[in-house]
Amino acid sequence: MVKTLVTSQQDSQHEGTQAPVADEELEPEAMAEILRRVELMVNGEDTVLTNEEVLKGLSPEAQRLLGLLDELT
Repeated sequence: MVKTLVTSQQDSQHEGTQAPVADEELEPEAMAEILRRVELMVNGEDTVLTNEEVLKGLSPEAQRLLGLLDELT
């Protein structure tokens, strides 16, 4: 499963441009993992962090690298 980090600014720029994913586009293992994680969140067994909270937890070097990557895209 691929994880991506999307800032709220990027999210607002692409709002409405992403098409929903159909069930047949997902491998069974990926769908099972998604459902497992949703169940953990619903049961309060998993912690959900905002992108800003994740970014604040990164080292200054990692934040600098992310800034440079943002400039390239």
